[in-house]
Amino acid sequence: MRKGFTLAEILITLGIIGVVAAMTIPTLIANINGQRYRSQLKKTVSTLNQAVRMAQAQYDFNFADLDNPFAEGMDECAKQNPEQVKTICSLFNGTLTGATYLGTINDNEDLKKAYEGKQSVNGGGTINSDRHKFWALADGTLFILDADTINYSKHLDIGKTIIAANDMFMMGFIDVNGMSLPNKEIQCSEGDLLYFDEGGQENPCIVKTKDITDIYPVYLYDSTVIPASNAGAHVFNTAK
Repeated sequence: MRKGFTLAEILITLGIIGVVAAMTIPTLIANINGQRYRSQLKKTVSTLNQAVRMAQAQYDFNFADLDNPFAEGMDECAKQNPEQVKTICSLFNGTLTGATYLGTINDNEDLKKAYEGKQSVNGGGTINSDRHKFWALADGTLFILDADTINYSKHLDIGKTIIAANDMFMMGFIDVNGMSLPNKEIQCSEGDLLYFDEGGQENPCIVKTKDITDIYPVYLYDSTVIPASNAGAHVFNTAK
């Protein structure tokens, strides 16, 4: 009666285990990261919404009431006080505990390495050194304001719904993974991506957990921050 295994049998078994591991581990890691990104998105949107509502309660202004998004300029961002001026910077300074304004990718070498010319956003554009302004939140998440999207409008078409924005409307991005890779905007696994101002949704967007990435477009208006694409909304709405 034979006892034990031959060297050939051991090698074959190890080879099979290696193949199975190579096939399953990347998917497992992607699923773990996807769940982490999903939870962080929910947390960050909640944090930003709490910040603007606190500004409304404490300083009597929200996104719609800004005198000018940047007032004297972003160079003075860290010094702006919500009791003296109504800007994005003063709002965040007053209500986002631990948040730090990082400037643009021209102001920060780490941002430049992570984003310049690499990240496709808004259906094909790239993060630009001048138009995108970065804040690091206390937990390392990044909020990126797209200055070119600032619009003074009374209404915003979101799908088939018209949202009444009192005055100012902006678009930004949340990078739930900070400067770390993949630095890739969320896309649909199935269905139509659609930014919410592009009309109705005929082919519903679904994002599989393994396909969840780290950058999410968001709209900012009045006292509200919401996902700006169907892909982001799907990830947000499926978070526990």
